[in-house]
Amino acid sequence: MNGEFDIEPLAGQRRFGVDRRPLNPALRRIGAKAILVGTSEPSFPFDVVESKLQPPPGPARSVPRTALVNRLRAAGAFPLVLVTAPAGYGKTTLLSQWAARDARPFAWLSVDERDNDPVVLLKHIAAGIDRIEPLGAHVTEAFERPGRPVWEAIVPRLTAELSSLTAPFVIVLDGADGLESTDSTEAIGILIENIPSGSMIALAGRALPRMPIAALRVAGPLLEIGPYELALSRREAELLLRGSGVELDENEIAGLLERTEGWAAALRLAALASLENADRP
Repeated sequence: MNGEFDIEPLAGQRRFGVDRRPLNPALRRIGAKAILVGTSEPSFPFDVVESKLQPPPGPARSVPRTALVNRLRAAGAFPLVLVTAPAGYGKTTLLSQWAARDARPFAWLSVDERDNDPVVLLKHIAAGIDRIEPLGAHVTEAFERPGRPVWEAIVPRLTAELSSLTAPFVIVLDGADGLESTDSTEAIGILIENIPSGSMIALAGRALPRMPIAALRVAGPLLEIGPYELALSRREAELLLRGSGVELDENEIAGLLERTEGWAAALRLAALASLENADRP
């Protein structure tokens, strides 16, 4: 069997966001061997919620989405990626697999309601970037000025710092559709406008983020991945079922795919139901 179809271990058990390029001298001096979002000794001077800076645990055994991962890896000309689909389509799993295989370092943020405060949002994004390349003191100082609008110091300094980074990187905002604050969504829009060439921002969610998507489509290249692209192929469905301990013939798999439209969550439920039926006397 071709190795690209082997069932993979849980993405969270693998090194996340590894930068396979040679380290620059500054990083080598701090003893880094790989760029990881979530180090044991973060240098960012403010408290952040560490769990938000890591992809959440996925299925115990996940099917490799090789074709989609390769598409994302080759999409360096796209500054913005939108991954949009209902729950259970494997959005987070895909992004985790991408992060594990791309040569660029990743900064991950699992978005929640706290990020509707733009300071909280930008602080966590800055913390992720700081672990890729230490931010200048002028950026961290901007967060020490309570009461000032984010537009006066934080946003301009952070965007200027991002624009100055020469090595490509990727920022993932998982659950970006949960951002309801106009200030937070506008801040993300400004980051997108200032992302350097070869770097990307990926926004994932069950719905499109509350941003002027139509204007973004007109302004520049935009890669969109939706339910159609995320739907499992026949081979991927077979691997998912087999990994769950279910063996079906080709006709049964084809019928199941037609009923579920490749929706991974529905296929998993079908596998569980099949196992329960098999256990009944």
